[in-house]
Amino acid sequence: MMRQGTQTEIPLPTRLVSNEEFPPLPPTAEQQRVETRILAEAARLQPVLARRLRPIRDLLSAFSGEEGGKRLIHAARCLDPRQTEGMTARLRQSRVPVRVIWGEQDEYLPVESVGRPLARALEVDLTLLPGGHFLPLDNPEGVTRILLDAWA
Repeated sequence: MMRQGTQTEIPLPTRLVSNEEFPPLPPTAEQQRVETRILAEAARLQPVLARRLRPIRDLLSAFSGEEGGKRLIHAARCLDPRQTEGMTARLRQSRVPVRVIWGEQDEYLPVESVGRPLARALEVDLTLLPGGHFLPLDNPEGVTRILLDAWA
């Protein structure tokens, strides 16, 4: 218990550490139970997503059944946010023409919280089109028109 008015200063790390230096801790018994339950329910994942994500129903067919559900869980776990760190700065520096095209009804990455800030960070215009998160599937004609106009 700390007395009022006293503080313990904790030094901040001076560099990032790797998994080789500090490997992840083994899962607890509870984490293992949750993992087992998730994998046991994997076969139920694809039908639920197919109902909720109608534009990509055909793409999700590859993840049907127990093995497909496990592949989908594995694919989601392989997503690494470090892959996109610094992407906006690199795109700006590359001088490659960039277009930010966003679905007006995107419920997963809303335009106000993701699309507009991305366009501002890239210092480009934002084009809104009717459609949702899977815009090239929702509105292929609109996306094609925008891209062809950009290349003209």
